[in-house]
Amino acid sequence: MADNSKTELDKSANLVAFEFTRSWSVLMITLSTGSILFTAVFQDKFGATGEGISSPEILLSSWILFGMSIIFGIGSIGSLVSQLIVSQGEYLDLYRNPIRIFFAFQLSFFLSGVGLVLVFVSQNLF
Repeated sequence: MADNSKTELDKSANLVAFEFTRSWSVLMITLSTGSILFTAVFQDKFGATGEGISSPEILLSSWILFGMSIIFGIGSIGSLVSQLIVSQGEYLDLYRNPIRIFFAFQLSFFLSGVGLVLVFVSQNLF
């Protein structure tokens, strides 16, 4: 009886970990999309008065990185769903290679995109 409750507790903990990872992946997809839209719509407002923006290639690079983050985020969610289907809830392994790789790339592309937006803003506003 104790082993059964421990197994159920492990399954529940794994499902919570999966949901947490999925939530972070969806959040980064949403923030990446919002960052692309925000910077695209207001890019002309970043330049100093009467001047155009400097270093538009930095902004374009950040859009590419955010786009890659979105693509890898979709792959990350797909890997999580694949793991849930294959394991049928019995043994959920959050550290399988596809999940780790997709999530790591999504996170690094997202953070790099944020860094480039910060560089772009600092060059054009200050």
